[in-house]
Amino acid sequence: CVTFDGVNDYASRADSNLKPTGGFSAFLWIKTDWSTTFNDGLIGAWDGTGYMVYADSGLMRVFREGEIIYSDSMDTVAYNNVWPHVGVVVSGTSVKFFVNGSQFGSTQTFIASSQSQAATPFILGAYNTGAGGHVAASMRDARLYGAAKTAGEAATIYNQHLTPTTIDRTGLLGGWWLEEEAGTTHYDWSGNGRNLTATNVTVGTYHAADTGVKYSGANSLGHTVSSTTIIP
Repeated sequence: CVTFDGVNDYASRADSNLKPTGGFSAFLWIKTDWSTTFNDGLIGAWDGTGYMVYADSGLMRVFREGEIIYSDSMDTVAYNNVWPHVGVVVSGTSVKFFVNGSQFGSTQTFIASSQSQAATPFILGAYNTGAGGHVAASMRDARLYGAAKTAGEAATIYNQHLTPTTIDRTGLLGGWWLEEEAGTTHYDWSGNGRNLTATNVTVGTYHAADTGVKYSGANSLGHTVSSTTIIP
């Protein structure tokens, strides 16, 4: 995983291909204290237009243009400082939040059925150009799809920790394990070559003793700390 310090850390890429204008799905594993989040960017590209998934005051929320949709509360012992798998699926005007492979709360509705492309880069761990909204969190296996995933597909993406070599690549715009050991690049494993540049991030912040991590992309390819320790 990689750990963002909540002060000035983020990862980004200026790439219109990571700025879908219609339906999209964003998923990631995250470890944070949801109760302390405040307008913290998780994944997206937004500058008043575009889209962005945030952590805010114990909730997830998603921006589309100037509209905001909020999830149910994540501020519980079930999700604070552990590793839930979270996601947002936007299809037409509908919005669904997912946690650990299941829909989280009811389906909600935007007025707009599309979003424009923000002038700012695609970003993890902050919002806009990286000047604000920095999240204090560890993240891993972040994915962006240019398609609205079904409930069954969202469950399969979550359950990849049970079948780590089975990967949903349909509509995949970018995927980042966030497991690099050094440098300032988070490599895109999707095959699209959309690597992210890490800014102020201590890359390779591994937590080998963190038993909450369910699987590792690097581990599934045969790379381990030892024969029994997953690289988180």
